[in-house]
Amino acid sequence: MKIFLLDDYHRTNKKNYSKLLTKVCNGVYGHTSNFADPPIIEDDFLLLVKTYRDNNDQFEAGNREYKAAYDTSKIKMTSGLDTVKDYVEGLPNLTVVLGNLSGFTVNKQSLSENVVPEKPVFKELARLGGVQWFSMLMR
Repeated sequence: MKIFLLDDYHRTNKKNYSKLLTKVCNGVYGHTSNFADPPIIEDDFLLLVKTYRDNNDQFEAGNREYKAAYDTSKIKMTSGLDTVKDYVEGLPNLTVVLGNLSGFTVNKQSLSENVVPEKPVFKELARLGGVQWFSMLMR
């Protein structure tokens, strides 16, 4: 079974994105015994989070001049999340528990055999009051 982390934060809304930032901060940087050598040091990651949130707050407050700063900080933050996600996925002992602990959403993918559909079963039904016959596919 292959375990990997979803990158659904690329398409989520701001509320879920912000929640993920908190979860990853608490997960990866709060459990240094499990995540001993992240590719972005904690202070740099927290600076990315702070910059993103500050620019987002200013932009949402109606300050249109923060649009470019917000866009840039979102790109840098998402790139940082991608880097940390790749690090966690690359851990040799990655389990569902460890993936969840990191703060990312875990997905399991396993190889399964192809399912061969069974032969269809037909049932004939008689209609009262007539000699009409119907065939119906039964599943």
